[in-house]
Amino acid sequence: MGTNREPLKTFNEMAAELGVTQNQLVGMLAADKSENKPKSVFKRARTADGQVRYYRPSELRAWFHSRVPEPVKKAIALLEAHGYTVMPSNAKGQRGAACGASAAPTGCASNDGSEKT
Repeated sequence: MGTNREPLKTFNEMAAELGVTQNQLVGMLAADKSENKPKSVFKRARTADGQVRYYRPSELRAWFHSRVPEPVKKAIALLEAHGYTVMPSNAKGQRGAACGASAAPTGCASNDGSEKT
């Protein structure tokens, strides 16, 4: 019988799972000059979005959590224990776009009545 192998995940899937943007995760990997940072296991041919890289989730998770400072981990755990969901800035579902930066045809995505109609 073959060995049990963990399913690989794409870089984008891992960024979403870890609650960071792809750019944030790229920045963290680029800043880590050590030899123990995770390396892609498999690369798929170029697509419209570029080259797709696959990682072992357990390795990337362990590396990522070792990079997050302990006080931040405690603050996130406390917030989550009280029912809050911690999301990175400008994550899907957040309404954090500044006026004029919104893709909405109305301009500002605020609820204070200042939207253009």
